[in-house]
Amino acid sequence: MNDETARAGATATSEVGGAAEATAAGGSLTPVEGLPGAADVANGLTSAPAGQTDRLTAIAAVGRNGVIGSRGGMPWHIAEDWRRFKAVTMGATLIMGRVTFESIGQALVGRTSVVVSRTPLSDLTDSAMGDVDAPSGDCVSEVTQGDPPTRVVHVGSFDEALTFARSLGGAVFVAGGAQIYQLAWSHLTDLDVTQVDQAPDGDAFFPAIDPACWVEVSRDQRDGFAFVRYSRR
Repeated sequence: MNDETARAGATATSEVGGAAEATAAGGSLTPVEGLPGAADVANGLTSAPAGQTDRLTAIAAVGRNGVIGSRGGMPWHIAEDWRRFKAVTMGATLIMGRVTFESIGQALVGRTSVVVSRTPLSDLTDSAMGDVDAPSGDCVSEVTQGDPPTRVVHVGSFDEALTFARSLGGAVFVAGGAQIYQLAWSHLTDLDVTQVDQAPDGDAFFPAIDPACWVEVSRDQRDGFAFVRYSRR
């Protein structure tokens, strides 16, 4: 599985659970020793590392009409966007819904994927997770011991996901789908948007970017699309 599929899943789905790159994830997941569970963080049993940032960035590819997905996929294929998605999110924590994660099929290499789902991690599809014997409640599992590591974390709500992600320190991205973007919207400080110069039909949409609330801070124009960053006013 690769970041092309990840990009499609991140932008296409609306269910609570975003660079070609082959994942190194294979075999079963194992518990991560020494990494706090989301419940521990929420209950104040551990604290965030010094220097933790409170910034939260949504990352998405968006058409002129706000479309981010159609029938579980993306209505465009932009190789440069996939490569940038990998580069920008490498080493970071990504919050995503269950359907987004399942559409990826494996954990994204070098990143921590925090999956929001009311369904226990052990019930996620074998193709996505391998043979997992997950404990009740939240579960923290690791696929590889690389630097940065590849982790998958399951939590039951967006608030839990955000608390856990911030406890790890470093950059945190919201990678979709549409419902997760909506849940995150009031918490977001930044938007990292690939503005695609197309207006295709679709069934998943990115929230409207109100210029009264968001200021454009950078724009990298390309042929048929642009990489645009916004900060909350």
